[in-house]
Amino acid sequence: MSAPRAVFDTNLFLSYLLSPAPAGSAVDALFEAAAEGRFVLLMPIEVMIELNTVAMLRPRLAHRIPQRLIEELLRRVTTFANVLPVAEEAPPRVCRDPDDDFLVAAAILHGASHLVTRDQDLLALGAVFDVDIVAPVAFLALLRRNRPEVE
Repeated sequence: MSAPRAVFDTNLFLSYLLSPAPAGSAVDALFEAAAEGRFVLLMPIEVMIELNTVAMLRPRLAHRIPQRLIEELLRRVTTFANVLPVAEEAPPRVCRDPDDDFLVAAAILHGASHLVTRDQDLLALGAVFDVDIVAPVAFLALLRRNRPEVE
């Protein structure tokens, strides 16, 4: 069985950065699992851009998330993630929120098995083609079920 391949929504990175205890979060456990090679994290450049843009342009976020923390997180993640190029074409409409279409397109085009998000508009889709759309806790549970026991 090959390792799962996943695209993470920007909201996971934001929740990690806003968490008072990110080291104990499900998202941090997912970052650790990706670093260990238990799944392949596919990182669209658009997510990196959106993370910076949203954090800078929304005053309540800009106040709580210093640019330094975003840069540190992106440095960490890009040491184990496969960074995906910017899409050359506009993605097809599949989501209620057209701003989420790029995530679904990236997942499909790059052979992801999962799109991990907390966005209810995306989660409502359940799956698109062969891409399961799941919450972080559900993806973490899948990884734990698939982990071979160490003797």
